[in-house]
Amino acid sequence: MLFDGGVVGGWTIGTDTLTGGNLILDKAGDIRSADYQSDVKGWLITSQDNGFAEFENAKIRGTLSTTTFQKVKILGIKPLELMVLL
Repeated sequence: MLFDGGVVGGWTIGTDTLTGGNLILDKAGDIRSADYQSDVKGWLITSQDNGFAEFENAKIRGTLSTTTFQKVKILGIKPLELMVLL
């Protein structure tokens, strides 16, 4: 017999998800807030497409290592301007 559905310890057990409060664990490899909407609100961590995470803000204690850094808007200072500021 296969268990399919119910509530255990405040967690709702579904066919593809385990849900508790504002947290959803998905058998496809997602951990997300129940209010997640891409680029709008909530957060997501997924194993799909070799891994992806979306948060509004992040605080990292320790090292953030990356091979690529991309920012929507990059602000820079010309070397001459930098010398004047010093």
